[in-house]
Amino acid sequence: MGGMARATTIRFALLAVVVAAWAVPLVRAFRLLNYAYGVADDSSSINAANDVWFAESLVLSYSFSLAVAAPLAWVFPSTRTWPPALPLAASLLIAGDVIRLQPESVIVLFPTMDPFRPARFSLVVALVGVCILWLHGRRPRHDERVAASGPNAA
Repeated sequence: MGGMARATTIRFALLAVVVAAWAVPLVRAFRLLNYAYGVADDSSSINAANDVWFAESLVLSYSFSLAVAAPLAWVFPSTRTWPPALPLAASLLIAGDVIRLQPESVIVLFPTMDPFRPARFSLVVALVGVCILWLHGRRPRHDERVAASGPNAA
């Protein structure tokens, strides 16, 4: 198997892992949203409106987190170094934390977590990922270092 085919296979495998990791909380958030809309239609109470807002916020936050993690999974195999794996691993840890906490439930007194916490962490992960890729792009390649240290180097 060639280098490009191998990188493409790894890309799709990582993308499948990322989508699977974020699909679990997204499905649960959509179920909560469906339930909250049903209750809000029946009761029109403030609690029902809070549940709708919370569920919509979770769906938005999880979608943003998935949108951050997917490009990281796609870019990582093309770098041939391990530092870009750190933001991808952090994104998977965020998904694991959300799966563990299971915040997709009706608010009784206080929500289990702030609905935008995964999105804020994902924003930090995205910024770190961009910085790592930027620094990786600025690093001289092996052939450039060899040419710079050759006999004709200034």
